[in-house]
Amino acid sequence: MAQDGALVVSLKVRNAGSREGTETVQLYVHDRVASFARPVKELKGFQRLSLAPGEARLVRFEVPAHELGFHGHENRYRVEPGRFTVWVGPDALGGLEAEFEVG
Repeated sequence: MAQDGALVVSLKVRNAGSREGTETVQLYVHDRVASFARPVKELKGFQRLSLAPGEARLVRFEVPAHELGFHGHENRYRVEPGRFTVWVGPDALGGLEAEFEVG
């Protein structure tokens, strides 16, 4: 991803139960090579869904690269190039995982 681009993550969420349910889908990222200590998992988005039995819905997140930055030692906001991990799931403990790079 370019430093002026955006990360786009989409997934299908299905209610496999026999009753209507509500789920909160959360997206977290981790900067694996930052020059400054970063959170292990930083919440970047969430969506709350109500699904009928058997219903499936596409969930889409878009995270602009500038939201992956931080204030460094000079107290200047910057987005550093490097590797990131992204997680999408119902909480911070698990879910689907992938990696991407900011160039």
